[in-house]
Amino acid sequence: MAMEEKKKSRRVQDFCVLVLAGLVLTMSGCGGFPTRQTALPLSDLQEAKTMTTIRQSAVAGQFYPADPEELRTEIDTYLRNAEADMPEMPGKPRMLVLPHAGYVFSGRVAAYGFAALEGHRYDTAVVVAVSHRASFDAIHVYDGEGYATPLGTVAIDLGKVAQLKKFSTRFENVAAAESGEHSVEVMVPFLQQALGGSFTLVPIILSGDNEGDIEILAAALEGIVDENTIVIASSDLTHYPSYQDSVIADDRTVEAIMSGNPDTLASTIREMEGENISNIDTFACGELAIRTIMTLAHSLDINSVTTLNMANSGDVDEGSEDRVVGYAAVAFSKEPTGVDLTDTEVEHADIGFTGDEVLSADARREALGIAYATLNSFVEDGAEPNFEPASTELYVPLGAFVTLLKNGGLRGCIGLFETDEPLWKVLRDMTVAAASEDNRFDPVTAAELEDITIEISVLSPMKRILDPLTEIEIGRHGVYVKKNGRAGTYLPQVATDNNWDLETFMDSLCGQKAGIGSDSWKDGTAEVYTYTAQVFGE
Repeated sequence: MAMEEKKKSRRVQDFCVLVLAGLVLTMSGCGGFPTRQTALPLSDLQEAKTMTTIRQSAVAGQFYPADPEELRTEIDTYLRNAEADMPEMPGKPRMLVLPHAGYVFSGRVAAYGFAALEGHRYDTAVVVAVSHRASFDAIHVYDGEGYATPLGTVAIDLGKVAQLKKFSTRFENVAAAESGEHSVEVMVPFLQQALGGSFTLVPIILSGDNEGDIEILAAALEGIVDENTIVIASSDLTHYPSYQDSVIADDRTVEAIMSGNPDTLASTIREMEGENISNIDTFACGELAIRTIMTLAHSLDINSVTTLNMANSGDVDEGSEDRVVGYAAVAFSKEPTGVDLTDTEVEHADIGFTGDEVLSADARREALGIAYATLNSFVEDGAEPNFEPASTELYVPLGAFVTLLKNGGLRGCIGLFETDEPLWKVLRDMTVAAASEDNRFDPVTAAELEDITIEISVLSPMKRILDPLTEIEIGRHGVYVKKNGRAGTYLPQVATDNNWDLETFMDSLCGQKAGIGSDSWKDGTAEVYTYTAQVFGE
């Protein structure tokens, strides 16, 4: 395939690109037309001092248009085109990796991330970047009153800034970090257009030589991030290799990001650094920012990663194929809480107690009573009864499986891993589903009721893990795996009842149950989640 055809076929759309007079200095990468930049010492730029004013735009007219109407029109064009080609994504975006080059080069890729935010509520945007100009021994967090762009001024969330400063003395307002820096600023006009004017901003800039700040920043952000906060890692990918070398390297970097493991990203980049790729300057200028949000995502159980779009500066007419900068838009979101076990079947094991004791003996008896009463009412009369349990534990929102057994054999099993509904209602609904919706079996009939017993598994929330060999405890953890749209789960007791070790348990789950390959849990291609279960029956 000719290079021109490859350019047209790579994960980019045909756009009506607006080439504006204000963009004659538009930057393809982090610092301008492809030339190497060197971080300057703090003293060479200006001394650090506290800023208490509005931070004015440093790169309007260079990275994006200075004229407000031109800027709105260009952003809107990118957003509308991204919306028309948006990949499916489970759940509300919670974190993004987005490029920060001049809009004519990376704007269409970044737009995928911002378009994914539209229609969701976000009160705060936290943008994490890595300095391109200054070297400093701190984590810069801007504590001025606002961030100004041609579209207006966004207020700084001074309450969250204060929380960060209270968390660690590493957080400072370093004036040099903002001087001429573009990596946070270029995100703001897109946020203004996608979210409107109702959000506040927390701008954070790391110094590229302070890897130790990753853990500090991730831990600090855990205290200020909620479901209505979007966290953005600002980063371009490869800088200045050839078009084809960029495509290959960026694919490897994004695959590492998709793993959800920040150590995998670091080791992938270190490996590529040793391969002597011609004219390479960096594989991700915001590597520390990306690793920070990956660490945070793992802590918050934000467990799904989606690549929204990829391209490089060679994909636009204004770019060169000889020296390119790579771009990707990647979203982190949380898996939907409900899991239909019609698709992800649960192996039945003998009744017993496994995992953490969530329910008291009285609550367990009442839970079984709810399940049996529901089964009889639904099968005989088609009615789903309401209950007012006496046990307070049954009002807690917890996931559960309901397993129906007929003469000791499996007769139906449906469940939810996580839910906002009280446990008693989950048990009622899953009993109905197990009796009528498990497509492995015909619906339960009234003639069968006297032969059916019920087993209940009350679950903890799922937690994504990165090292199954050390993080799975046989007999205590249930495991859920997924890859390429296929998934499966084993309850904790499956391993103990079959006398399986970890390798046998996981090989069977991945290879036989989920059908995703018995080695997928070892080679990192499968996503792996653990949970505990309290299992009980008559």
